[in-house]
Amino acid sequence: MLLAGMACGMACGEDVPTSPPAVDLPDPYSLGERLVLIDWLRERRIDIPDGATVALLRTLYFGAQPGASDRNEQLVMEADRRERARQVRRQLKSRFQLEPDESLSLEQLVDLREVNERAEQDRILADAKARNARPGDERGLRVSISTPEAETIARLKLAVALVAVKDRGTGTGFFVTPGGKLVTNQHVVGGLDAKIYVLWDGTTGRKAEEFKVTRIAEKFDLALLEPVTKGNSYAYLELFENYDLGRNVAAAGFPLAGNIANTLGTSPSDLTLSRGTLSSIKRLANVPVWLQTDCRIASGSSGGPLIDLKSMGVIGVTTMVMTAQSGGGAGDGVNLAIPAADVKKTFGF
Repeated sequence: MLLAGMACGMACGEDVPTSPPAVDLPDPYSLGERLVLIDWLRERRIDIPDGATVALLRTLYFGAQPGASDRNEQLVMEADRRERARQVRRQLKSRFQLEPDESLSLEQLVDLREVNERAEQDRILADAKARNARPGDERGLRVSISTPEAETIARLKLAVALVAVKDRGTGTGFFVTPGGKLVTNQHVVGGLDAKIYVLWDGTTGRKAEEFKVTRIAEKFDLALLEPVTKGNSYAYLELFENYDLGRNVAAAGFPLAGNIANTLGTSPSDLTLSRGTLSSIKRLANVPVWLQTDCRIASGSSGGPLIDLKSMGVIGVTTMVMTAQSGGGAGDGVNLAIPAADVKKTFGF
């Protein structure tokens, strides 16, 4: 039984033989189930063992529901449904500016979310296909590349791309080789069979291209993409391992691409550059495992490069926003990136 497995998992501190069912919590930052569960558990001040797997995180989630202590499976599942409905409503409001009727069931809310997600993706994919047919119209917005600042921006516009995943969502990626290998987060693409279009900033005039997933590293939440059609050349960024506290950095990406495009009627692939500092290095056994920055990021920034502005090297991969704890916590979320060393170690660059 589910509850018997929950009890063992919490007491033994390890995975149970039969994993609890997947937890379908809404994912406002496109983090994937693992990181969403970690965020949910931390908000409720629930201890998470180091290296906890998705199965154990599911066990902890179900164990935190009303009725779990009495092993009342019906109460646990009812509480789970209420929590999911609450979070779907929150996502519909924050992502699509919708206030669904209070009478809607969880299934109806999920259907409403899927309809709006498909409409958002249809627009982004239509934009990608249109860019294959014609170059971008800059309307007088071309940036002169006569200054170092302008050269930096022009380079980023070519080396950082919007990753549009059919029936899933959007994120950001960046090129690491001239042949078109592109790094992003695993939670952006999902699995190896994802159908993906890559879009550049419209001012580059570069046509959209179809890409495929060639490698996934779930442990580090990383994915490697390559173009379906070979032979093109790509601007790329170097990986740079220097994690000095206080370094001037920038996060490049496409936050809230679908939301902004739908609201303003603009292209979803307008690059956003957010500047800040490397504000903290989170370590495990004195090894950097997370980089914290005060650059502003949001849903859609995932997979984008965190760039050291002095060297123009990528020191990290923007991955998640850890929200303030609901139990009396306040303030902005904490913006985290995966260190470049993990990208090198995972993909051998």
